[in-house]
Amino acid sequence: MRNLERIATLELQKARNRIDRETQEKLQATLTMPRGGQMEHAKLMIQLNDAEAMCHEYAQIWQNLLEEQNGGYLTRENVKFILRKVGAVIATRKTSLMNQRIRLASAAGEIARRMQAVLAGINTDLELRISRQEAFPKKEKVMEAERPNINVTIHSAANVNLGTQVGTINAALSAISEQGGSSQEVVKALKGLTEAVVKNTRFQDEEKRETLEVIEEITKQAESKPELRSLGKIKALIAGLHTLVAANADLTALWTQYAPVVKHFFLSR
Repeated sequence: MRNLERIATLELQKARNRIDRETQEKLQATLTMPRGGQMEHAKLMIQLNDAEAMCHEYAQIWQNLLEEQNGGYLTRENVKFILRKVGAVIATRKTSLMNQRIRLASAAGEIARRMQAVLAGINTDLELRISRQEAFPKKEKVMEAERPNINVTIHSAANVNLGTQVGTINAALSAISEQGGSSQEVVKALKGLTEAVVKNTRFQDEEKRETLEVIEEITKQAESKPELRSLGKIKALIAGLHTLVAANADLTALWTQYAPVVKHFFLSR
């Protein structure tokens, strides 16, 4: 569990950096608004959205880690563990928001309501996940035999720092493979591309990390329900990945092979 705690902390920090950047940009935009209740309310909503996003990210991080540890399954104890972890984060963010000088009479009530709703929503999502696994146990076992070997091996000690990104991609691919059908093809494609990036000798570590980050975001989109995916973001990620590998002949050839599979998976649904 100690190793999982370390991975979760690193993943959360990465998510925090991304969300904080987005939040600061949004808060900066409020400076053009007239001072008063409208500005204060806008700031509060941005900060609450930031807190909600962090809590959902943390819950998803632990869900991915525990499912990977359990061979694709969550247990009731896992759910209780995740809710305790997220509950602690929610309590901290709630206290932090309450301590800010927000000139808005409704702020305290809004903060309490939104933070309570976050935990309730995460609990519902986890319960649905558990219920689905309990409702279709035989189907899950059959699918397990059909899944490709999706573990991505890091072949060089020099690439040990890529382990966190590879672990996140593995967890997402495990979840995607449970979808069955055509999802197996996109799992193989993203797995093959990840392995190729990790092993590539022409890429510097920073280039590998940047490329794996894009692959990681693509796997997260693929893991999400179709109605929750952002088509605009997916197209931008695919275009960005093409740009990143364009100067590397080996990766360009591989991406040319896998790109149609990835595009078909997203655009045909």
